[in-house]
Amino acid sequence: MKINEIDTLIIKMSERASSVRGFNRKLELTLRNIVKEVTNIANSNASTKGYCLTFIVPEDKIQEQILPILQLDVNEIRVAVADAWKTPLTARVKTRPYVVILSLLIAYAARYDIKKIGEHAIELLLIMNWNQHLRKSFPKECNPEIMAYVIANMASKQFTVTKYSDPLEMIEKHFVPAMMKKYFADTKNNSELTKRISDQAFSRIGQIFRSGQVVNLNTKERSAKTGIAVLYYEAHRNNNRIRQNKADSEKDMFDFTTSHSLDDLTAEILQVMRHTIDPVYDKRFYHAIERSNINIKKANIDIIISNFYTIQRDNLYEDAVSMFVSRIQDDLSKACSKEYYQIVKRKIVSSKHNIYVSKLKELEDRILEDIFKVSFPNALPFHKWGPVYKTNFRELITYVIAFYVSKTICSRDS
Repeated sequence: MKINEIDTLIIKMSERASSVRGFNRKLELTLRNIVKEVTNIANSNASTKGYCLTFIVPEDKIQEQILPILQLDVNEIRVAVADAWKTPLTARVKTRPYVVILSLLIAYAARYDIKKIGEHAIELLLIMNWNQHLRKSFPKECNPEIMAYVIANMASKQFTVTKYSDPLEMIEKHFVPAMMKKYFADTKNNSELTKRISDQAFSRIGQIFRSGQVVNLNTKERSAKTGIAVLYYEAHRNNNRIRQNKADSEKDMFDFTTSHSLDDLTAEILQVMRHTIDPVYDKRFYHAIERSNINIKKANIDIIISNFYTIQRDNLYEDAVSMFVSRIQDDLSKACSKEYYQIVKRKIVSSKHNIYVSKLKELEDRILEDIFKVSFPNALPFHKWGPVYKTNFRELITYVIAFYVSKTICSRDS
């Protein structure tokens, strides 16, 4: 068996497994819990979003929870995987920490036949690739009602999507078992095959969206003959859809009780963020900041709130806004009221044991990490500050998101 850099890391992990009691079990349980959190959020939305479902990809948790167990440096893993795959480190997607850590786990699991670790790691790769293809195929909106029509009336009965209710079920019951069966055993003696697994996770999900590529002989352009993206746009042109709720058209502007409504609202808020060049914050926002006694210099607050949105953080903001509105959906009708920021304080800032709030705080940490890098380049990175300091900045970000939610909803009534 030819030894490569991935094998060298597998040897290190094996040595750690021999010296640390319960190493493999802890690794497996940690991965399982990460997957469980992802799937819990997905399941809460899957019934209404269907094949428009977007996953919350746990990139931070993979680094924060897995690396301490492995006792390996992320850059060491990146270099090893890039070397084994013969991929340059500049290949941003292939060598992103999330991908290389999961690929190393797959290689290690295959070497010692720990199937559960392999299954969890492959599932996490697949959900990342699902999001990538979904966003590329539907950059503006994926309407669940149009997609429901596609699945029910346009997709061939042999098409994989017709056999499962949503992408999570399809990934767990179809793709994970299929990829484990085809690649896992062969990877035992050839860790370089993790590249094939990573590539297949991308291409197999991609074929769900677009497949049957043909080339126009006149223009030389490539296009797909079928796939849910191709069928979706055909259905969209013909205004074909399956209504999720016949009473939808009778609901007022403040009815956000369905996931579809929340998706639409999230997309609308993102549009407001993108097009607000010089944000003017209202008195309620500043009053909320004063009442909360946020211990941040006014100059730093001004820097953050005046340069809050950038296109580089668009996906982070989309996920953060989605978590925010999901948490306070029962109170969105009060977004223009005096008590709105008190509701935000109670339900988000002061809440500790809610799945949406926990995920929102993780996303805020990632947003702040980038804000510090861009706006405060001479300061310590955000993750190196203490818990009280971090809490103050998270609270500020929460109120900024609250402002944009309120601005969007209240403008409907103006």
